[in-house]
Amino acid sequence: MCDPACPDDSVMMPRDPTASRSLSPAGRRRAATTRRASHSVPADGDLIRDPDRQAFLDILSHELRTPVTTIYGGAELLAKDELKGERRRALAEDVRIEADRLYRLVEDLVILVNSERGGIRPVGEPVAVGRLVSAAIEREVVRHPGVKISMLGAADAAAGAADEVMVAHVIRNLLDNAIGYGGEAGPIEV
Repeated sequence: MCDPACPDDSVMMPRDPTASRSLSPAGRRRAATTRRASHSVPADGDLIRDPDRQAFLDILSHELRTPVTTIYGGAELLAKDELKGERRRALAEDVRIEADRLYRLVEDLVILVNSERGGIRPVGEPVAVGRLVSAAIEREVVRHPGVKISMLGAADAAAGAADEVMVAHVIRNLLDNAIGYGGEAGPIEV
């Protein structure tokens, strides 16, 4: 939840749920009014509505906090130079993985914001979809060595008019979801 006293920080600043206990009844009413006002639907037709927006922001803050915590803590430990050999390499790999996760999350957010503002202008050109799927599978197998991914479609599959960057992004997200929600349970077939 966001801090009702700071509506401008409502996107990223977590609110302490116990903080309102120390407020007077009048202070709690003011805070509730401010909180409701900070979560009202903007007049510009924002696609994320009030309850959905709050749920999205709650999940987003958690998803951002997790890799940032690992990166921050890992950087602190690596800077002290107390870890040696394999433990240092393992920690550096954890930091790299979480930095990649954070990069992907920010990339997804940029696309979401651009799509809400009508800023995505797909290019309509031929796209070698089979090649994009193969490349995405290769990347995910390296990232997740224990997961089996196989391509069932034609390696030379193509789309006549698409945006290669957006198609690659969708393929990556689909594979990422398949791995995250069932990759260990069995092979993923694309």
